[in-house]
Amino acid sequence: MDYGPAFASAETRGEVVYERNCSPCHDAKNLQLLKQPPKLAGLFQRQQFPSGALATDEQVRKTIVSGRGIMPPFEHTLDKQQVDDLLKYLHKL
Repeated sequence: MDYGPAFASAETRGEVVYERNCSPCHDAKNLQLLKQPPKLAGLFQRQQFPSGALATDEQVRKTIVSGRGIMPPFEHTLDKQQVDDLLKYLHKL
């Protein structure tokens, strides 16, 4: 899958990854789920995530790769560079 030009900034590539993989659930309104996914805006401005885990890159990387609760794992969907770019974007979100 194409995630933008290789020469684009990491944040720009991360935004594309976010829009294609995260936004459909994390930014959705009225999902027919028992529990709504948390909004990710300002994620790294908090001391802790909604789960109670410390707000660190490694914790977010682990959640992206392995999944958590109803969130599916993305270990076979996103490569390491895409996850790195996504993390950079999430820091700015």
